[in-house]
Amino acid sequence: LVGDDNNGRNSPTSTTTPGLLALVSGVVHGVAGPGGVLGVIPAAQLRNAKLAIVYLGTFCLTSTCVMGGFAVFYGSLSEWLA
Repeated sequence: LVGDDNNGRNSPTSTTTPGLLALVSGVVHGVAGPGGVLGVIPAAQLRNAKLAIVYLGTFCLTSTCVMGGFAVFYGSLSEWLA
């Protein structure tokens, strides 16, 4: 649904916040980014499968959280400046 705000522009009337959209964008970019290749190379050199799984899981979790956090920060800053 599209509503009309005070400036006459069309705006979505959804309850989704810009911060949530920024977080989702950060998660997607954190998983899909080129840093994933850098995470796989060291894991491939580990001889212990359990350590490799822990390393990859930790790498994916931290990169996703950092990218999501940055996206929330950037989205909030953009909203504050607008």
